[in-house]
This record gives sequence, C-alpha cells and structure tokens, in this order.
Amino acid sequence: MELGTERMSIVLKLNRLDQTHVRIGDSLLVPTVFRPELEHAPLPVSLSALDSVPYFLAVSKQIQAFGAYRFGTLVYWGPTSTGRAESPTPAGLFFTNWKSGETISTEDGTWVLKWYFNFHSSRGISFHQYDLPGYPASHACVRMLAPDAEWLHGWAEQWRVSKDGRTVLAYGTPVLVFGEYDFGAPQPLWRVLSKDGTQPRITVEQLEAELAPFLALIRERVADRLRVVGPPQEP
Repeated sequence: MELGTERMSIVLKLNRLDQTHVRIGDSLLVPTVFRPELEHAPLPVSLSALDSVPYFLAVSKQIQAFGAYRFGTLVYWGPTSTGRAESPTPAGLFFTNWKSGETISTEDGTWVLKWYFNFHSSRGISFHQYDLPGYPASHACVRMLAPDAEWLHGWAEQWRVSKDGRTVLAYGTPVLVFGEYDFGAPQPLWRVLSKDGTQPRITVEQLEAELAPFLALIRERVADRLRVVGPPQEP
C-alpha cells in the first residue's frame, strides 16, 4: 500500500514513531479512512475553560501525545516520548521559558537537541526533537518529531525576565503535563483499539478535570503577561 508523505506522517503520529524506528515487518496501525490530521488527534478539539487563554499546551503521558490550543481550540497535535520509568517527566503545570534552535544535552555531551524549548528551568526539562521509538524513553524531557518540535519552537511564547535574570516578569505558554503511562501493560494504550477501530482518546471531561486546579493561576499569569508584553501576536 503506497501511502505518500502526508498519509505516512499520520501513520507515524498514530504509532508514536519516527521514520527511523519503522522496520520491515513491523505491525503498524493504519486508519481505514484518512482524514485531515487534526481529526486524528487523541485530544479534545475544544476546551471552553480555555477560551480566554491565547496559548496552551497539553501533554498526556498516558497516551504519549501533545496538543496545542489557541483560545481553547486545538490547532496542532503530535506524538511524544516522555520520561522512561526511571526518570519520568514530572506532572503538573509549567510554563515555557527559553528556547534555542539547537543545544547540547547536560546529560550527555554527544546528544544534540534540536528545536529546544525549556519548560522546567531548574531541571533542564524541555520539548525538543529526538528519537521516538514508540514508548517513553527520555530522561524526563518531552521528545517530539522534528516537524512538530520546529513548529512548537516558533509557536509557543518565551518568558520575560528582569535584566539580572532573577525575576520572571511575564511567564510563557502554560504547559499541563498529566496522566501516567502504564509501563507494566502488555502494549501501549493507543494500540488497544475500540470496537469501531478507533484509538483511545482523552475526553473533554478528563482534560478539564486535570485543568481545574490550575485554571486560576493560568488566567492570572495570562493577564500579567498581557500587561507586560501586550496582546499576543499571531504565530
């Protein structure tokens, strides 16, 4: 079956893989009907709780996927590889900080991290392009496909800090990391299809329940950013 570039991109995302981890003889999930890429997203297409929030990122460790929202509407999604069992990606609310087109890992000097966007400055945890083998394999960062990491690098907002670097004047894009990956399961959750052949999805109710404890802080920091930086620019 000849898929072509666009359809192969969707297949890779649905299988949480990059091209280098596809082997001859592998069993891959392939949609019976290919739709626009956003329609294959395993995250809610709309979140009314975020309708006043210009930029928001959701990262589900359970289903290894991220979603980017503009004023509560999903505008982009992609697969991830979060932290392995020994070094899990911390859950909770974070904000994007600083970014670099390319940097060297502090864990290993041979690791070149492209499209790097930090969201946990004290631990050096970030979004960046790196291997997606189909399961959580990082040292706590959120790995992404190269096109997704480049897109997020240009889309999310950086923080604003004081001249001495000690005070955050305006926070970047809110990032919610939630859910837990089942390392003991016989296969990843996204390979357990429902009776109609679709993959498991995060529902509106699930994501809004995860959001609820953080909404007040998100709105407060969005308002602070508006006062310091001004209205958000179109990406």
